[in-house]
Amino acid sequence: MESRKITIRSADGTSTIRPPEVSRSDRSLVPHCGTSSMMTSSGWKYPILAAAHTSDALAGVVNPALDAIDAWMGDHGLRLARHKTEAIMLTKKWAYQDPVLGHYRTVSGKASKAALAIGRLMPNLGGPSQSKRALLMSSNKVRYLSEPYDTASKVGGPRVTRAYRTVSAEAALFLAGTPPGDLLALERKRIRGKMVDPDRVGSKNEIREEERGILLAAWPIRWRDGRNRAWTRKILPDLIRWVRRRPKDLTFHVTQVLTGHGCFRDYLHRRNRAPDAACLYCQHPTDTAEHTIFYCAHWKPIRLVVNKFVGSRNITPSDVQDMLCGPSDVPICMSERIMVASQRATQAFYEMVEDIFSCKEQDERLAEAEARAALNV
Repeated sequence: MESRKITIRSADGTSTIRPPEVSRSDRSLVPHCGTSSMMTSSGWKYPILAAAHTSDALAGVVNPALDAIDAWMGDHGLRLARHKTEAIMLTKKWAYQDPVLGHYRTVSGKASKAALAIGRLMPNLGGPSQSKRALLMSSNKVRYLSEPYDTASKVGGPRVTRAYRTVSAEAALFLAGTPPGDLLALERKRIRGKMVDPDRVGSKNEIREEERGILLAAWPIRWRDGRNRAWTRKILPDLIRWVRRRPKDLTFHVTQVLTGHGCFRDYLHRRNRAPDAACLYCQHPTDTAEHTIFYCAHWKPIRLVVNKFVGSRNITPSDVQDMLCGPSDVPICMSERIMVASQRATQAFYEMVEDIFSCKEQDERLAEAEARAALNV
């Protein structure tokens, strides 16, 4: 380094500085730092040259030099313009390389494969009950990391609730009563942190209940502010009540009603499966889940049994959560009686949906058969 120098050419002229001197014995082991000075038209400039093997060691030798210069200038009535300070670091690396996260990719791949394999065991029609489906999707391999878990949820979430693949993972997990993966990961982190705290207060169950309360306070905000899932939010506005008192098992057809994805002409038209979105029974321009279940005049006789549970009036979307989850405010003295009545209302709603869908699907199969026969003529 003794014979080397750095020449800086600028509009102010040419300046030459030499790197700091260091003995041969210390050159390969000890980080070193030195200062020089050069005069420009705008004043004196003091370059600091330092060498070290690591960034921490470099900071360890540069920072004391900067502090010393700042202190000296302050003692002599001068002020250092810190906002004009510039730093250039020269390394042996020729290009920046992104970090290789091999473990993360491996875990993500395993989570997706596990979700696909488990999904094959859960057909929409038939197969295990919803509680067993949720148990299958709670595999540690699937829930190992929050982001791979969200990716796997897009595959496995709809399978748990017998939903169409076009249903968003957020809506499917909501219907299953399963929080998003990142909220679950944060909950586990907080629980683990409190469990290892020697000064913790409360038992393990109390800590878990407290952290689940924090999760259930954050989840509704995310659910309410989501861009999609408008129909599901409309028909089931109270997330907490749904998670705590939802029906044990959702059928394939009830899930279609709660998501709006299924045997509805509006949905089929958006998926290029129907020529238009009009209702085949009353010629309403949009045959949605709301129109079919609540307003189509063709299904009015089937709705009569369910109407008895809402004061003999026509059932509306705002009645669904009370029928499936029970009233929001139930007096303790009447809770058992009201919950039994709610179970009867739930059963009546399920039967109404199944009757409507069985007729719709049969009529669609006949229409498709007639269309194929017309093409063969």
